Amino acid sequence: MLEALLRGQAQPEQVAALAQRKAKRKIPDLIAALKGHQMNAHHRRMIGYSLEHLRFLKEQLALLDRDIGAQIEAGSKL
Repeated sequence: MLEALLRGQAQPEQVAALAQRKAKRKIPDLIAALKGHQMNAHHRRMIGYSLEHLRFLKEQLALLDRDIGAQIEAGSKL
């Protein structure tokens, strides 16, 4: 949904249709909120920063998982 908002090309109904899990039950509310809100450059920039940060955190978690696995493996060989 955030990527669609960043592109600024999707209609509220299209963005709301991307809802997952529990948010699917709130599609009418999402559409109403999206119709009543004007996304500006500042909002897009903030969403972009947040998505970049989330990608960074996922990468860091993957590295930590790898390092922990290596430590466990090394410990089991002692």
